Amino acid sequence: MYPKEEIAHQLLYFGMLRGGEKKEIQKNIDYWLDRVSLSEYKKKRLDTLSKGNQQKIQIVEALVNNPDIVILDEPFSGLDPVNSMVLKDIIIELIRENKLVIFSSHQMSYVEEFCDEITLINRGEIVLTGNLDKIKTLRGRNRFRVQAERADEGILRSVLSPFGEVEVKKDKTSYIIHVPDVDSPSLIMKTMLDRGMEMRSFSPYRPSLTDIFVETAGDQI
Repeated sequence: MYPKEEIAHQLLYFGMLRGGEKKEIQKNIDYWLDRVSLSEYKKKRLDTLSKGNQQKIQIVEALVNNPDIVILDEPFSGLDPVNSMVLKDIIIELIRENKLVIFSSHQMSYVEEFCDEITLINRGEIVLTGNLDKIKTLRGRNRFRVQAERADEGILRSVLSPFGEVEVKKDKTSYIIHVPDVDSPSLIMKTMLDRGMEMRSFSPYRPSLTDIFVETAGDQI
């Protein structure tokens, strides 16, 4: 967009450039500026706004024609938590209206929240693509989250040694165990209880998208 131009003027220009009718575009401009709480800046130049508000104006510019396909590249860049919530609500609304939203971001929490299908790219190469839920299920196979009294990595490996080579990792709240050759949660839990472990919780492990990216591309970074 043009930093020295009046906001409403250039929003109208871009909307009509895409084939929109003037009255319809003007109505959409008013609607979206109100949605992002920037109606009072309608007659201001773009470069008089903060970075976060300029980002919101660019989002408005993308939506004034009511497109069926919306491409967003790092849309949360420069937004504070309040404005991030406003944008989240807008994206969710677009999805509910069956718009095709193509969302590019390094902020994995937002990707997980919005996206059904994902593609991970590292150094310009696709390293993983597919349905996010299926990927999480596959990557979590044979992995379990465990909380137990007086447990540590050595004890868990010893208790689970009948199952062969077991991988044990610790996060902030619990242990994540990977038992490659056994996918029966009940068998693993029974073995731990039989060995006298006092269990606080035991559940299948579903990795976060951040975990999946680090696992997939970490060695290549």
